[in-house]
Amino acid sequence: MKRNPWLRLGALIVLGGALAGCDRHASDRFQGYVEGEYVYVASPFGGQLETLSVKRGDWPKPGDPLFALECGLETAARDEAQRKLVQGRDNLEDAKKGKRPTELDSAEAQLKQARAALVMSEKEFKRQDDLYHRGVSSADDFDRALSTRDQDDHHVRQLEADLATAHLGSRDDQIAAAGGFVVLYPDVDAVDRANGGCWKGIWDPGAEGHDRGDAGAIAAMTRAVIARWRIDPSRVYAIGISAGGFETSMLGAAYPDLYAAIGIHSGAGYLAGEHGCPAGGSASSIGAAARAALAAMGSRAGVMPVIVFHGDRDGTIPYRCGQQALAAVGGHR
Repeated sequence: MKRNPWLRLGALIVLGGALAGCDRHASDRFQGYVEGEYVYVASPFGGQLETLSVKRGDWPKPGDPLFALECGLETAARDEAQRKLVQGRDNLEDAKKGKRPTELDSAEAQLKQARAALVMSEKEFKRQDDLYHRGVSSADDFDRALSTRDQDDHHVRQLEADLATAHLGSRDDQIAAAGGFVVLYPDVDAVDRANGGCWKGIWDPGAEGHDRGDAGAIAAMTRAVIARWRIDPSRVYAIGISAGGFETSMLGAAYPDLYAAIGIHSGAGYLAGEHGCPAGGSASSIGAAARAALAAMGSRAGVMPVIVFHGDRDGTIPYRCGQQALAAVGGHR
């Protein structure tokens, strides 16, 4: 019997297809298609392309540089800003200083000359005064001696003031401008002026508190300045001197959430205007003042850093007031 060759070929084809159907598919291959979109990367600023760090087919990782533009102008602007920063810091330090030593020496020498002239004019005035009252010298001689004495006296006072100023730095406003910070100088109201021009913290502390009294007014002004000048609210501080020191202690207790720290200069601690600063103040009285300040903080209570300045020869606010203010906050000398 003659076999059909096409049948044998067909059988081989079927067998081949069966064998092919038993192969295991690769696990990293999938049938189908993937959609994608082109990502166009560009600089938000115009400029000349200086460096191209990638090429077609690269797989850059996050953070890898792609290109760089020519940056001569930007570099120059940055360097200029750095120079201005250094200059500003130097100006700030210079503003805090007084006159140079040679300038101070010159001012002191002028003051000595003026004082010597005053001594001579005092003697001449006394001599002319005696002669005039004895009828020996004229009224013109007496008037000239008096005028010279008064002029020399005023000249000495002027030079004393100039020398005191020479020892100081620039004005607070100039230092603030150079340092890049804002200073608020609140003033007393008409009621305070009628009571010696002092804040209520010293003469009526019971009227002070959160959103009332001078403390409330100062806090409102502080918030207005923060909003107007976009000040970092975590870097707002209050400091006062003398009666202002009494008031600052009231601010620290009433607004621990507004002021990051307070300074008391020649003043006293919380409610010292009411209780005074008794000589030899006991630990219990100081502790009571501290607890009263904590109670005034209420739900806003927190750590309030305090710095105290007080001269031990202060003839107006006793030195013990500063000592007790420091002790009330657990401070150290």
